[in-house]
Amino acid sequence: MTMRCVLCALLAGLAATACVDVTEPVLGGDYMGSLQSSNAQEGAAVFNLARPGLQSLSAPGRILIGRARGADSVRVLMINDPRVLVGGPISFVARMESGQAPPASQVLAVVAPDNDHRLFMIDYRIHFTRAEPSAIRVSEARVRSAENANAVTESAITFARAASEFLGEGPGLSAEEREVLDGRGNSDGGYDLGDLRYFLARNPSQIPTSSSWSP
Repeated sequence: MTMRCVLCALLAGLAATACVDVTEPVLGGDYMGSLQSSNAQEGAAVFNLARPGLQSLSAPGRILIGRARGADSVRVLMINDPRVLVGGPISFVARMESGQAPPASQVLAVVAPDNDHRLFMIDYRIHFTRAEPSAIRVSEARVRSAENANAVTESAITFARAASEFLGEGPGLSAEEREVLDGRGNSDGGYDLGDLRYFLARNPSQIPTSSSWSP
């Protein structure tokens, strides 16, 4: 083959390559966020999500409260039904603007289905995959009724006050109230996310209906 033929073959190959369509992953839309850990079931979690490009969060059948922290992040409190004895996965749908990848995340606190505080947050992370229709399903489980829970009403305490510090809004409870809730909760020496979940189980009228967030 002459040098001219070799050159022609190379040019033809380059031309053919230029016509090949390169498929890039489509970014934006709905992503399923799931708390990844060695435990399949959890009671509740608090985490931060990067805010740029984040349009909304939703978790039907679960408690989801979000608080924007400036333009950079959102603090999220997620609680599986506190009356359900077996807990469940911590999962939600994040809707992103077109062209935006799922948000960066940082897990701050996790409690088990029995409301004991999980340790070593470095072992926990939020993993995102493409959300499928009806991706979030609330698992069926036995629910403890208020009558069987021997509920004791903490009439002066509201969910907003009890949850305020987990949402980065500062302590909403007095030292005495924090001590009372810990004593009626997991009794581990300090007020934490598990005690909040115990509080809701004792006071089902305080369970919020919020299951979504948007700016």
